[in-house]
Amino acid sequence: MAVVTSIMRLQQVFLSRADATLRPLELTFARYEVLMLLSFSKNGFLPLGIIGERLQVNAASVTNVAGGTFAYLSILTTIMVDGQNAYYSSSNGVLFDKHQTLLIQAPGGMAGSYAIPASVAQIGNNAFNDCDSLTNVTIGTNV
Repeated sequence: MAVVTSIMRLQQVFLSRADATLRPLELTFARYEVLMLLSFSKNGFLPLGIIGERLQVNAASVTNVAGGTFAYLSILTTIMVDGQNAYYSSSNGVLFDKHQTLLIQAPGGMAGSYAIPASVAQIGNNAFNDCDSLTNVTIGTNV
């Protein structure tokens, strides 16, 4: 039991130091892990299911995506949600609530034009943050 306790304490110390190092860069350790996964991807995107698998998270069971989770990820070109997820969905690489009435986040690497679906009634705070290559957004009449 002492070995397990020592290993857990070492992990806590490591995460604390990693968070302290990343904090000035406005990154959490979780964001850093996602960035590292994306940096090794060929296309600049990975389905959330694969990210979850690599980070040992069941993508279908995600119930909360913290604000700013995908902020400053200009390498991210597509957000894909597991179809079995009860809380979130994606369409054309953009993250929505399950019923697509709330547009939560566009990927920072999205480029060109984007038309917000007619089902969307609300756009989340900073939903298009860091989308520097996005040249045009068409907002539907339901927003």
